[in-house]
Amino acid sequence: MVRVEWPKEETRATKYWLAQLAVQPPGWRPCVYIAKARWRVDQDYRELKDELRLDHYEGRPWRGRHYHVVLVSMAYAFLSSAQARIKKTSGATWTLPRVRKDAWRCSSESLGVAYGA
Repeated sequence: MVRVEWPKEETRATKYWLAQLAVQPPGWRPCVYIAKARWRVDQDYRELKDELRLDHYEGRPWRGRHYHVVLVSMAYAFLSSAQARIKKTSGATWTLPRVRKDAWRCSSESLGVAYGA
């Protein structure tokens, strides 16, 4: 099956997906959902690298790299859940950097550390 995305304002198709499906293919909605899921995975990976420094493991041994990846993944899960909680309670959409900064401010205040130090 070939899926083509052709926005109305464009003169030609902008994206293409090629899929090999089972004998009984799923409907269009699941196919579109799966095709668009890759964008979310790429966005998550970019946030892990940019905001939480996933790519800062140079020179670490194999075991140290895995510890680093696990800790970064846990931090990302925490920040993502905080971001979702903020959106649910206040309706505001906070970016990951803002959530991270606010979490740092709250933890610093609870420990008695000057914010920004």
